Amino acid sequence: MKRSMKRILSAIVVAVLVFGLTACNGGGEAKDDKLILSWINWSGGPVRDDGTYSLWDSASAEMVKVNQISTYYLAKKSDGSTVFGVPTNEQLEEVMEHAKYDIDLSHEKGIRVIGYSDTVQFSKESATAMGYTVDELVAVGYGGQQIVTTAWYKGGLYVACINSPEWRNWLSKNLKATAEAGFDGLQYDLHPYAAAGMFCQCDHCVELWAKRSEEKLGTARTIPNAFDFSTEEGRVYWQWKMDCFGDFLRETTEAAKKENPDFILLMNNNVTGTNFGFEALGGVWDMPTSEHGNTSNGYESTLFMYQMAEALGYSDLYAQYGTDDEIDPIFRYKVNLAESFAVNGGLSYVSDKYGVGSAMFTFAGGIHSEAYTGTKSIAKVAILWSVESNVYSIPVDYFQFVGLLHPYAYDFARQTSAALVKSGITYDYLALEPEGVLDRLNQYDVLVLPEYTYFNSETWEPVLKAIAERGKKLIVLGRDSKEFVNSDADHITYVPNFTQSSGESSLTVSKAFMDALKETGATNQVSIKNNQDVTAVTARKAADGNIYLHVIRRGGDDNLADRTAKLEFTLPEGFQLDTVTGENPFVRPVKVDVEYSLEGNTLSIESEKFDTYLLLTLKAKS
Repeated sequence: MKRSMKRILSAIVVAVLVFGLTACNGGGEAKDDKLILSWINWSGGPVRDDGTYSLWDSASAEMVKVNQISTYYLAKKSDGSTVFGVPTNEQLEEVMEHAKYDIDLSHEKGIRVIGYSDTVQFSKESATAMGYTVDELVAVGYGGQQIVTTAWYKGGLYVACINSPEWRNWLSKNLKATAEAGFDGLQYDLHPYAAAGMFCQCDHCVELWAKRSEEKLGTARTIPNAFDFSTEEGRVYWQWKMDCFGDFLRETTEAAKKENPDFILLMNNNVTGTNFGFEALGGVWDMPTSEHGNTSNGYESTLFMYQMAEALGYSDLYAQYGTDDEIDPIFRYKVNLAESFAVNGGLSYVSDKYGVGSAMFTFAGGIHSEAYTGTKSIAKVAILWSVESNVYSIPVDYFQFVGLLHPYAYDFARQTSAALVKSGITYDYLALEPEGVLDRLNQYDVLVLPEYTYFNSETWEPVLKAIAERGKKLIVLGRDSKEFVNSDADHITYVPNFTQSSGESSLTVSKAFMDALKETGATNQVSIKNNQDVTAVTARKAADGNIYLHVIRRGGDDNLADRTAKLEFTLPEGFQLDTVTGENPFVRPVKVDVEYSLEGNTLSIESEKFDTYLLLTLKAKS
C-alpha cells in the first residue's frame, strides 16, 4: 500500500480490469453476469474548452470500452497551493464542483466514477479550519507522542485515530459531498493501521478497549504494546482493532449511501496483509482491492489473491500495482493479467506497453466475455483456509508489523498454495469462517490442511467431521496440524515435514508432498505434462455449460523457450465434449492451433504456440 507522493502526482495512466460488484455466498459461487472494465486514472485528464484540466480522461476510457473510472484529486488552498491530507469540507466542495462536468460526461458514456479520500492524514491548518483541535483527532503513540508521518508528504502530516468521533464526522461530511456531486463510489487510500500502528493510546481507544476487554475477558485491560496471538487477550485485541476499522468505514459512508444507495466503498489494501481476511469477514467494503505487496509478481503465482477473495464470498478482486516497476519486464504484466482473469479478478497496469492491456480489454470485454463472467470454479482440490488460524499462527517473536503484510514464513495457507501451484494442481481456497462452508465442501474430493499452529475447535471440528463422513481425502501438513487432527483414519494422509520458506522461490516441493497428492487423487483432474513447476491451470464452468481452462506460464522469456503447452484434463461426469479451441489475447491472430484427443473421459491437449497465457474453450455438445 505504500506509495510516494511523487508517484501519485506523476503523469501515470493506470487501468484496472474488474469483474462484478455484488458479493456472493462463499467460494465457488458464480460471478456476476456483468463485466466491469475499470480504469484507475490518477494522472488527470485533457484540457477543457475553458482552459481548465479534467480530473480524468473519459474519452480515452470510452475508446477501450472502460465503464468504471477510479480517480484521484487534491484540493487547493485559496492561494493555489496544494492541500495534503484530508481537505476541509469547503476545499472539497470546490473540487466536487470542478468534477461535475467530467462526471456528467462519463455518465453519458455509460461510465461510472469512483472518487478518492485519504483515510487518516491531516494538517493542523485544515483541522483548525474545520473547528477541531489536533488533540481531538490525532492518534497517540505508546510513549504518549502524537503520531506524525512523513511517508507520503515530506512536510509531515498528523495521523488521525479512526476512533475519534470528530474525525469520523469530518470524513462523513466529505463522503456525503462526494455522493452529492454524483460520484458513484469512493476509494479510501492508506490503511490507518499501516500509518499509525495498532496500539493508539488516545482517550477514545483507551475507553473503548477497556469496555471490550471487560466484556470479553472479564476485566478492563490497558492497551498492549505488542501482539501475542498465543493469548486470548492478544486475539481479542486484534479482533477489536478489526472491528474498529469496520465501524469507521460503515459510519463514514452512511450519509453517502443514504444520498446514493448504490454508492460503493473500496479500500486500497493488500490481500497479503494480516487484516484482509478479517475485514472481508466483517463486510467492511463493497469491493475488495489489493496491491501486489509482498509478491514477486510474474515470477511467483498471484492466483491465491483472487482465490482468497472468492473464498470469502466476493465475486471480484479489484487489483492494482503499488510501484511502477512491477510490470517490468513486460512478461510480468502479461502473467498478472492472465492470473487475474483466470479466477475472478481484475488487474491494473501502469502503461499499455506493446498493447498488452488494451488487447486483454478487447479480448475479455468483447470476444470472450462469457469466459470471464458468470463462471464457477470446478476445481476438485481445496486448501482449508481459516482466517483466524492463518494469522494467529504468527509467533510473537516474529510479528513484524510493517504495512500489515503477513510474513511469508508464517503465511501457511499461501505456502500451501505455492506448493500446489508448483505441483501443477488446480485448486481453490475453502474459507472456514463464512456461513455455508459445509455446503461448499461438497465440491471437493481432496482437502489440504496447512501447517497451522492455532485452531479454534468450534470452527474446525464440524468441517473435519464432514470430511470424514462424506468420504473426502484429507492431506495434513506439519506437526501441529497433525497433533490437532489426532486421527489415524484411512482418509487422512500426513506430510509431517512440509518445509517452511521465506518466499515462494525458495519453497521446495518435497517427495512426501508429491506422493500425498498422488495417493489422494489430487492429480486426477488436471495433469500438466511439461514445465509443470512454472505452469498453472484453473478450470471454470460457464452458465452456457462450456468449460474454460486458463493456462498460465510464469517466470519470463526463459520459461517460454519451450513454446508448447501439454496437459490432460478429466472431463466432469455428464459433460459431453463438442470441440476444443485455443486463444491468446497477446498474439495475432488470437486463435491458436491446438491438438486434442479424447480417451474415455481423459482429454489430452497440446499447443505449440504458447505465450504466457492460453484460454482453452471446451465447448459442450448442445
